[in-house]
Amino acid sequence: MFKCVEPGFLFKSPSNILIVGPTSCGKTTFLHHLLLENLDLFDERPPRVHYCYGSWQNKFDDMQRHGIEFFKGVPTHDDLTTWFGDKRGGILVLDDLMSEGGDDREILNLFTQYSHHMNVTVCYLCQDMFPQGKYAKTISRNAQYIIAFKNPRDKVALRTLLLQIYPTKWLPVMDIYNACTDRPYGYLLFDVHPASRDSTRLLSHLLRHEGCTFLMVKPDEFRALVDYYKGKITESTLLDKAARVAAEAKLLLEDTSTPAALKEPVVKELLMQERKLTDKLRQIPIAGGLEPPPRDDDGNLMEGLQEGLLKELIKSI
Repeated sequence: MFKCVEPGFLFKSPSNILIVGPTSCGKTTFLHHLLLENLDLFDERPPRVHYCYGSWQNKFDDMQRHGIEFFKGVPTHDDLTTWFGDKRGGILVLDDLMSEGGDDREILNLFTQYSHHMNVTVCYLCQDMFPQGKYAKTISRNAQYIIAFKNPRDKVALRTLLLQIYPTKWLPVMDIYNACTDRPYGYLLFDVHPASRDSTRLLSHLLRHEGCTFLMVKPDEFRALVDYYKGKITESTLLDKAARVAAEAKLLLEDTSTPAALKEPVVKELLMQERKLTDKLRQIPIAGGLEPPPRDDDGNLMEGLQEGLLKELIKSI
């Protein structure tokens, strides 16, 4: 069944994380939140982060101010030895360097050898699930975690991945992916780490500002998650979804890479969803004698919904 988990999922260290999606899908914003606000999602807190990039982005300024080291281009073995040779661990980010790294044997070795030997977790951001390049497919297939963002123009690659992981159940998983990516900047995480349980390999809403982490605890009950996203929700999920909608609107407004003309209709839709959820909440008695959630002057749910209230509501059903 579908379940909200606290504290939730943890990335095993060291590991290889593939973050896939087209330009402007939310990959860099996701990583920004992961590295600055959610390092507790790693079972071993990384002592340092080195970020290798192709083109500078405005978001990098904030990350640099928080101590993340930046390097332009594909790192050499000497660079990796200098950064991680003491084996104290850390995170190495390769941001949209697949066109350069796909033919680079050092990057292949990084995924297949150095990551483990140097105790480094590698986050590889790219636009294609199975990109071109001599070693690109091998690099992709050595990922233990795949975070797939919405890509309307390349459903074939996703279907290929699903057929590899769930050869007899790929259609229900595709439904889950479509449901999770229906929201702005939505994604689905595939946990294919050998040490992970088969019952907890699909997750979404990992970041703190997104609310509870969601996962499937029984692979044969995929429909439950799809039903949730289609509106079959309870009191606790109404509250959680309203908090998430407010967070999505705030995230979109703060995204400097998205033109204002594109933001406006999406933000309006999010605010409309929030008002509808607030109306539904007014019709439901608060469980367990809890006080109603705080609202602003217009009667809408305030952005700062407390995590404690959400936890108590979840426990009460």
